[in-house]
Formats: sequence, structure tokens, C-alpha cells
Amino acid sequence: KDIGRVATFEEIRTLIVTTCHLAGELADANGDDHSRNKSTCLPLRLAGLDLAFVWEDEDIVEYKATIRRAEANGGDMMLPEVAELLVKNAQNGNGMVTFGRDDSKGSSAGSASGSSTSNNERDYDAYGDDDYHRYHDDDGYHHDEDDEEDYHRGEDDGVEGRAVVAADEDDQGAELESDENKEARRAAITSSIASARLSASRSPFVSQANALKEKIDSLLTESEDNATDGEDVDEKIENDDEKEESTTTKKEDAEEASGADTEDPAFDPQSLQMTRGALDRRLQHIQKGTSFATSAMVLLNALEDDHGDDHGGLKQDMINLAVMTIYHSQLGAGDIAELFYLAMMGSDPSPAAEESEGTCASIYSAICPPTVERRSGVELPPSLLIEAAKTRCGERVAIVATECSGDSSYLPSSISDGFSGYFVPQQFSENDALGKVYVAMNSLSALVDTVSETERNKLDRDSALNETRNKLRNLEDKIGGRDEPKYGADGELYGIRDSCHAMESGKYEYEVCIFQKATQRDKGQKTGGTNLGLWAGMSRDEETGQRVMKWNKGTKCWNGPARSATVYLTCGAETKLLTADEPSTCEYAFTMESHIACDDEFKQELGL
Repeated sequence: KDIGRVATFEEIRTLIVTTCHLAGELADANGDDHSRNKSTCLPLRLAGLDLAFVWEDEDIVEYKATIRRAEANGGDMMLPEVAELLVKNAQNGNGMVTFGRDDSKGSSAGSASGSSTSNNERDYDAYGDDDYHRYHDDDGYHHDEDDEEDYHRGEDDGVEGRAVVAADEDDQGAELESDENKEARRAAITSSIASARLSASRSPFVSQANALKEKIDSLLTESEDNATDGEDVDEKIENDDEKEESTTTKKEDAEEASGADTEDPAFDPQSLQMTRGALDRRLQHIQKGTSFATSAMVLLNALEDDHGDDHGGLKQDMINLAVMTIYHSQLGAGDIAELFYLAMMGSDPSPAAEESEGTCASIYSAICPPTVERRSGVELPPSLLIEAAKTRCGERVAIVATECSGDSSYLPSSISDGFSGYFVPQQFSENDALGKVYVAMNSLSALVDTVSETERNKLDRDSALNETRNKLRNLEDKIGGRDEPKYGADGELYGIRDSCHAMESGKYEYEVCIFQKATQRDKGQKTGGTNLGLWAGMSRDEETGQRVMKWNKGTKCWNGPARSATVYLTCGAETKLLTADEPSTCEYAFTMESHIACDDEFKQELGL
């Protein structure tokens, strides 16, 4: 937080871009196919996810991208989408999720040209435009050099290639940005990367590596020509009938003429091939780093456009991105220390650094010995990076001094780390200064998995709880609710629910239906009848404790009350009506025996 407060916007930006640069070199050196097949800075994109936004439509041809931010409620992207991507990243063994262009696909290779370029055929010039933005097959783009304004994506994956060309009559009115604006963006990004001190430190290696490759190619070609000449001489001698002495003389003359020295060859072709391969691999690391740095510039430009005039919000986003980009890069403390010094401590370079600018010793002349700067009470760089820089200087200053003082025309038998001042970036180890920080932050990934699993378990349990609640609610509905049970205090009516019981008395038949109605009919009448009332519930007599069922609001009597019915229950094995009476006008009384009346009170009443 303090460093972000005193650092300038440009210093933070440079730190992010150079971190992407080294992250690209590291990914290529580690053989990380996921990162190797991308030209976008994956650590920066993951840092964006940490801040709940993603870059979309990154276009290395147009040098543009757009930003989509997550919102808690609505918007283009919801926060759960970001969370899902972060969980996928945490669960991914190589620590990366898929973003951007996949350069491994043939569809993105130079299908428009109909040709491919191998690593051995690739030329790495010293950081001109052709190095930063040349679209080789492995870059996923083809650059048509006959017309620098036409860029084509391939179509091998079934997706129609996209061409960015000058508008014509067939454009259907599409407005394309002027070539001048596109070229201005390209030139600004290229110039910014090429002028960076990290890029400049690679230039001596790139120049020497290309010179050595040219020399190796010349020697290998010469070796192949000599071998061919020798084979021709052997074939001629086999068919010659002259004497052995003449044969020997001719062969010796031919070998002398060809300049071959078979007994003591000046070089080993196989060793030369291995040396050339080592140079190619390191040049490929640098090229991938440049692609990542270019991508970072494009993405950060999009971030600036997204913030507009909100400079405070932009700087805060940049500070957070810098922290998380360093974390996702997984670079060791020594490399981060170098980047910190190059990005934030180079405003007043030492005389030794100025003198070595552009040489293979430029980085370590600027860094070593490590210095400390104070800005507004904040010490730069942090103490853990100072210690890492001291260790780095102790390890590399002597190597660089030896490598940079050697004969540049000398052809080495192998390419060691530090050759011509270039060291392959190193991934963090648990023992370096940042290792403990990375390990602690990596543990957050495990925490994300744990939280995710806990949330899934919670959802499962919530689902089970809701299912149980629904079952309970259904049961409560069946017994008439929780507070006033429909089926009585002990659910005693549940067994006789919706049952009907009838008997004949006099010229009538009486029927009472539990939870429904009571009816009076003439004997033999099957339907209809007089409504004696609707079910009103069951209660107990306060004096006797006898159960009493009620039906009321039946058909109104002529010149009298609405009919009603009362049933008095006694204990019995079978539920049935025993008697029927009309003690008062339109008020009917019945006795019924049922097992529900056979309770403890009945036992006490009978002395059982």
C-alpha cells in the first residue's frame, strides 16, 4: 500500500509490463504448453479476475481490447461467473485457465500464406518491429509482408478468418478505424517496449545469437558440401580400373582440393546443431516474453480507456494488478528484485550503469550493488527484495563480467545460462524471499476449494431441509395444523378421517361424515336429504371428559333455528352410530362408539 502511494503511474505500469515480459520467458522456458501457446499475458488476466473484471476481444492486429466488469446485481457479468473462473484456476494443476488466443491451433497459423517457418529458419533481429510484432506460425497469426495492412486469421478450425483491411464497396457500410490510428498505436507500443531497460538488456544476446547462428549455418552448409564431394570421389574411384597407387593419389588429390580434413575435423556438426538449438530456444523465450509484454500494453491501454477521467480509480486498479500479476507470474524473488529496480529505481542511474547501457552488463550495472531510496518516508525497494538483489548480484556479476568480456566471434560448444548477459528467468522456490509469500497465497486456492465444497454441501443440506419442511408441512396440513390440530390433540381422528357412519331410526336414515356433513333422509333414499350441519370439530365435555363431535349451520327449520347435530362418543371396538334423537326442534343428538374413546380416562372410569 505504501509503495503504491509513492510510486508513479508510469513506474507501476512498467512493473506490470516487465513482469509480463519475464513471465512469458519463464512459461516458454518451463515448457508450459498452456502459456506457450498463448500470446496474451496470462498472469495479468488472472490478476484482472482477482479484481472482478476480464479483458475481451484482445486484438493484436488492431492493438485493442475491451473490459467487462462483474457486478453483484445484473450487468454484463455476474460475480458468480468470476468466482467460477477463479475456482477453475485454483483447481487447475498448472495454475492457469484459458484466456485469449490459442496459438497452438493450426487455424491460427499462417494458413493464408500456405507456408510455415521452423525455429531454425526464424531470424531474431535486435528488437526491431519485425521482432516484436512479426506473426510467425507459432504466434497464431500470419503477416503478409507484401501488404502490411492486410492481416489474416486462419480458417482451419472452421471459423471464418477475419481480415482487417481498408474499407471497400463490399464492406456494407462498416466503419473501420483509419490505418494511421492503428499504426500510431502499434508504433507507440513497439517503441515503449523496445526502449524499456529490460528489452535493451536482451539486445546484445539477440545480436550475438543471430551472428553465431549465421556462422553455424555457414559451417554446416560447408560441411554438407564437403561430404558430398567426398562421396563423388569415392564413387569415381570404385569404378576406376587403374592401379591402387593411382587410386590413392587421386583420392588424396580430391581431398586436398576439397579442403576436407577427415582425420582432424575442425568442428563437430552434431555439437554445432545442439548449440544452434540452444540459441534458438533462448531466442524463442525472448520472443514469447515480448508477446506477453505487447499483450500487457494492449490490456493496460484498455483499462485506461475504461476508467476515463477517473485517475484515482485507475491507479488503485494498477496497484492491485501489479501485486497480483507478480503473484500469478510465480517468478522468483531475484527476478522480481531486478524488475523492481529497473522499473522504479532507474531515474538517476549510476555512471557505471550509464556507461554499460546497451551492453550485456546493463542490468547488473544498474542494480549492483543494490541501493535504497526513500520517498515520503517509504523505503524502496522492500527489505526482502533488497536481500534478494544482493544475492542476485553475488551470483551473477562475476558471470556477466566474464561473458561480456569474451570474444564475440568465438563459437562456444554449449550455451550456458548467462551467455552474453542473458539469464533464463527462474520460478520461485520455497526458500527464496517471495517463496513463503507465494506459498501462503497458494494456500488461498485450497481455501477456495474448501469454501466451494462447503457451499455445495450447504446447498445439498438446504435442499434436504426444504424437502423435510415440505413433508412436515404436508403432515401438519393432514392433522389440521401445528397449533389447532385438525385430528385432535393426539391425532386420534386421523384413523377415521373422511369416514361416514349411518343408522336408521323411525322413518329416517341418519348419516354423519367426519370432516364433512350430517344428513337426514327418508328410508330407502340414496341421495339428497336434509342437511343437518357441516363439521365443526370435536371437543371434550369439561365435566365428564367425554368426546363430543359437532355439526352446525345446517338447513334452517321452518320458523326455527338452523339444524345442527351432536355426537357423543363412547368406547367401542367398531366406529358406528348407536342411537339417534331430536331432543329439541331441529337439534339432533347421536351416540357413537369408537376406539378413539378408549383412553386412560375410560379405563379409570371403569376401574380397569
